[in-house]
Amino acid sequence: MTRNEQFQVFGFYPTEDAEKGIQWLYKYIPGEFINDTYKKTDYAFAVNIGQTEYFAAIEKLEENRISETLEYNAAVQNCLAFVKEIASTIRLNAPPEILSTPNEYISLLYKMNNQ
Repeated sequence: MTRNEQFQVFGFYPTEDAEKGIQWLYKYIPGEFINDTYKKTDYAFAVNIGQTEYFAAIEKLEENRISETLEYNAAVQNCLAFVKEIASTIRLNAPPEILSTPNEYISLLYKMNNQ
């Protein structure tokens, strides 16, 4: 497979293992963006976007990546919040990420943008 710069997949993950239990929902831990372009996923949603939206999404990713406060929180600053931020940046209808699993969120994002 050749590298296609116009097709990129990134995820937002905690950089360290968090303790298990309810306190994990409230703790902020370091986070990082990882290129998941060639990672096998269990659920995905892809859209064709123009050059303007592409560069806006890359700019938003870079803004987040260089942030001095790049922290992951399972309840509010997580992978779904990142998906919502990028979806909004490229002008998709983005559902709230509250209390969703990644698969539920991507399914709802798909439904909201394919009617």
